[in-house]
Amino acid sequence: MLSFSNNKNGRYRIVCKNSGNIVLEKNYSNNLLDGQYTYYWDNGKVRFSGMFLNNRRIGIWINYDKNGGVIFKERFV
Repeated sequence: MLSFSNNKNGRYRIVCKNSGNIVLEKNYSNNLLDGQYTYYWDNGKVRFSGMFLNNRRIGIWINYDKNGGVIFKERFV
């Protein structure tokens, strides 16, 4: 398990310096991934998304191609 010296809580965004596009959005609760997690293609479309609960993937995660079409879905329990 990862440990941070500063307590991470809330939404974090990683932005590409060159384009200004959001690359990744994720949520933390007490240093653990918790909530919506979305990773983006360079063109700004969603690459994959899903939910975390206490640092574990839960529910349905969807993977998309660069045009926004669904490639596949995975279910986590």
